[in-house]
Amino acid sequence: MSFSVIINTKERYPIVTLLDQQTTCQAEIYAFGGLLNSFSIFAKGKKTNVIDGFISVADAIENISNGFKSAKLSPFVCRMNQGKYSYNNQSFKIEKFYLPPHAIHGLIYDALYEIVSTKVDENKAEVVLQYTYNSIDKGYPFNYTTEIIWKLEANQKLSVTTNVQHNNTHEIPFADGWHPYFNLGTSVDECSLQIDSNTMIEFDETLIPTGKKLEDNRFFTGKY
Repeated sequence: MSFSVIINTKERYPIVTLLDQQTTCQAEIYAFGGLLNSFSIFAKGKKTNVIDGFISVADAIENISNGFKSAKLSPFVCRMNQGKYSYNNQSFKIEKFYLPPHAIHGLIYDALYEIVSTKVDENKAEVVLQYTYNSIDKGYPFNYTTEIIWKLEANQKLSVTTNVQHNNTHEIPFADGWHPYFNLGTSVDECSLQIDSNTMIEFDETLIPTGKKLEDNRFFTGKY
């Protein structure tokens, strides 16, 4: 079987490696933060890790909020104006991380995810991670469960799917994102980036979302 899943438990928290033995393509995922720490592909006769990750789990624990490399952003992304928001005629203030004067990048970037399952067959290797948020921040009293599915397939294709469930009796304010840092291995002029979206969120000069959505087709078909 070409694909395999390797779980390293020698560090403080588990490290999951999804491996295509035929191409040596592999993805390294930390249970800490559910983050993608490396993605190594083979091209032009050499192997390149295209993710700028951490040296170790200990390094990630110590430095995750120093740049938020590869962090999972939830239940809000980017900056929240002074950490304050209103919902259902109630006012809330986030307690967790601030880049003064604004709260930034959510509440679970440093959460420890449970490895729910792994799967290997002739076409893929995948791992399912799960974390349940239980209102640990007074500024966000809405419980929810996040499931992350990392999947490595043939042709060096890596995908991630996020599923979110909640049992609140009403809708909850929620956003989800990823904060990738790329290691290109070459000049940026030799690379292209494609994003399956033609819409961007508008930000003001302090990087606070304005609430407007703008059409942006620059990366829809790939841009150098």
